[in-house]
Amino acid sequence: MVRWTVEADRKTFDDVERRLGNLQKRAPAVMADAANRAATTINSEIKKELRKVYIIKLAIFKAH
Repeated sequence: MVRWTVEADRKTFDDVERRLGNLQKRAPAVMADAANRAATTINSEIKKELRKVYIIKLAIFKAH
């Protein structure tokens, strides 16, 4: 299992709030959505790389 951590400092959070303008209260949800998209992308890339190294069908990876 792959574990990863996302860290965002106060400056990053403030920048997201500023960019959202009137939707500042959505900043936590926006940052969570971005982290989830990153996790999905990372997961897909790891699986692609593993398939290059090991001859394993994709279905085996999707099961986990």
